[in-house]
Formats: sequence, structure tokens, C-alpha cells
Amino acid sequence: MKLKGDLDSIGLAELFQTLSSQRATGVLTVSSANGDKVIAIAHGEVAVLSDKLAERVRLGDLLISRGKLTETQLNDALKMQRTSEQRSRLGDVLIKQGVIKQQDITDSLRFQLEEEIYDLFTWKNANFEFDGDQSVDDAASLETKDTNLQRMSIEPQALIAEAGRRMEDWKTIEDRLPTPYLCFKLSPKGEELSGKANASTLQILKLLKEGRTIETTVKRSCMGRFNVCKIIVKLLDDGWVFPY
Repeated sequence: MKLKGDLDSIGLAELFQTLSSQRATGVLTVSSANGDKVIAIAHGEVAVLSDKLAERVRLGDLLISRGKLTETQLNDALKMQRTSEQRSRLGDVLIKQGVIKQQDITDSLRFQLEEEIYDLFTWKNANFEFDGDQSVDDAASLETKDTNLQRMSIEPQALIAEAGRRMEDWKTIEDRLPTPYLCFKLSPKGEELSGKANASTLQILKLLKEGRTIETTVKRSCMGRFNVCKIIVKLLDDGWVFPY
């Protein structure tokens, strides 16, 4: 099975639905001005091959953002990793120290992988090509020093359902936040009430207050583009921030 086209003609959700309904296996390549993203699908396993320039979030930062790790614990683990005779993976060091469990790593990496796929829904003027003659292993063989492969078993239908749920919200988000390079300032109301914000909102406010753009805030917060943008839209609606 081979498919080729542009995502302005067929939405990504519809494309995933078509591939899932036909139980298609193969490699989907999506290309735009943002770069290339290669997604391999086979029997519930999804592998994402992306350019390292895409700045995939580091595991330590991801675990901290999810409340599973502190800065001190991360620094201690990194120090142990550097001084060990056998170079161990950070996750293995953290598990050995008893700081986190394997499930914490699995859940964090799953979140990261899913967010990379959901991020495709924000791409404009993108083209796609699906090749049913290629496999997850074929995608893995494409890995070079400039790419990074992450693979994990994920149910495609679950991805489709969540993507569909987000689509309506994305329409509102795109209207309110037309470019990812907007910066914001806190209003007097935001300054006054920020101390009462929950942890996620407080993290976003801190980054915005530092003059970070939406794009940088997404990368620094490790919370995912959709979640960050929803928080910013709510802050705008509540009069806590304003663009400048």
C-alpha cells in the first residue's frame, strides 16, 4: 500500500484513521518547512525518527517537568553517570539509586513520543508519503548521527482519538496564538494573582515573564505544545498576560 499527498487535502487525523482501518503497516514520512518526521507503524508499535535538530527533550528535564525528579536528584545522578567506569544510561542510574521506577521512564517517554506525533497537527503546508513496503526496522536502519529513533508500543486508535479531541481546541488556539514567536508580559492582575496559580501555570508564567516566546516556552517546559498553548490562551482570557 502506497499513499502520497498533502495534509491540506487530507487531515492527519483522517490519514491515521485510514491507515488504522485498513490495518496498514509501513512508514509514514511527513515533510514541511519544519523538517521531516518519519513514523513507522506496525501491529501497535509506533517508532518516530526525527532530526536531532528538533531538540528532543532530555529525559532528566522531562522527569522533572512531570514531578518525578528534582534538580538535585538529577545532578547527583549525572555526577554518578560521569564518574562510573561503565557509562550507564541516565535512566538506569536513577533506577539504581531508587529515585524513580522503570514505569516513570516508560510513561515519560510515551508522553514525549505522543507529543511529537501530535505536534504534526500544527504543521502547515506539509506533504506526506506512506510506504507499506517499509517497516519499523527499515526506519531504524535509516538512523544516522543526525537522527534519533524512539520506538514504543502505542495503540494507533488511541492516538487518533486524542488527536480528534484536540482538533477543535487547536482551531481556537491558532486564532488566539497566530505565531509561536509571540512574547507576553504579565498584567498587574497576573502579577497579583500568580502566587495562587497551580504548578503548571506557574511554570509557564515564569518562562513568559523571562521574555520567552511560545516556542521556547514549549521546549523549556517539557509540557507539550498543546498543553502549553491551552494554558497561555486561558491566561489571556483571564487577563493575566498580554502580548507585546
